[in-house]
Amino acid sequence: MSSEQSTTPPGLTIMEALESAADAGYTTQFRSVEGGEVRCEAGGHRVNPAAISAGSIWRIEGTSDAADMMIVAAVTCPRCDARGTLTLGYGPNTSAADEAVLHHLDIGDGAHPGTVTT
Repeated sequence: MSSEQSTTPPGLTIMEALESAADAGYTTQFRSVEGGEVRCEAGGHRVNPAAISAGSIWRIEGTSDAADMMIVAAVTCPRCDARGTLTLGYGPNTSAADEAVLHHLDIGDGAHPGTVTT
């Protein structure tokens, strides 16, 4: 992925972000787990989120409820090089596991929630 950035399109759905990531080869799933770690579903192991760099991120807000806020990140596992997506909640309804991961996740050069690096 290049470092070109653009804003997340208004009304983008989680499915659209996941499909965009899959089209770019990010087909594995990652998830936050207790203890502030990320589980790579391809390798079945847990990794420190600080060791994961997100090349692309999408900030999604619910169409019917703006408090339904999600981050979809296209990431690569530092242990097995699997490429996939990590979906995290943020804002007032964030789980403790998602908040811990989001706090430590390397979201790339100048990227931040609300931008897409493609």
